[in-house]
Amino acid sequence: MNFHFSSADVKSFLHLTPAGVTAARAPLTLKKRRALAHMRAMGVALMTALAITSGVILLLPSRTVPLLVAAHTLSYNQQISSSDLRVEYVEESFPATGFATDRNSLIGHYAVTKIPAGNAIAASQTTATAPLPRGTSIVSVPLASSTVGLREGQKVTLVPSSKGTDGTPQSFSVTVVSLPRQASTGFSDEQSIILVGASASDSQLLVSAAQRAPMLAANTTD
Repeated sequence: MNFHFSSADVKSFLHLTPAGVTAARAPLTLKKRRALAHMRAMGVALMTALAITSGVILLLPSRTVPLLVAAHTLSYNQQISSSDLRVEYVEESFPATGFATDRNSLIGHYAVTKIPAGNAIAASQTTATAPLPRGTSIVSVPLASSTVGLREGQKVTLVPSSKGTDGTPQSFSVTVVSLPRQASTGFSDEQSIILVGASASDSQLLVSAAQRAPMLAANTTD
């Protein structure tokens, strides 16, 4: 038995492409087309929602609070000006209680301890009045005893390591102004140089005594 098919019959049965002949496929029904269109629309909507959500999450800034920090290292007894301060923002979780946030609360005050550059400034690190009385002289003193335990702003009594014979007082009540770097790390040289604040009447006598021999920190007070 022989069957004859016209070219139209073959085209209706087969799908011809430029690359060649592929298997026949049944046309999609209207119901399937509608279902496919619905799935495509749902996919686009889902991708759009994810993109918007991700964008919102990325754009939301973290909660921060402003803090005043030292623009450069502040020395003991230094009067603070606006140029000594800068604002930095830190995470809200940072324990900011006790740290200054208002410039006016610091400008004109004095540092009662050395404040390294970049450190947040606590209210307890400043005072409205100068720690060193007016007329105090700053004297460089070689110290034979250890600087461990000393700090800026601490009142100490210095005693010459050898007694003088020219009527020099045997002790000087001074305030520590600056310590060598070794003191902050718990180490000190055999002879360290410290800066102290002495009264005008004692400063020249202290200089003379210190030139003869290094000083000893006899006792300290807060």
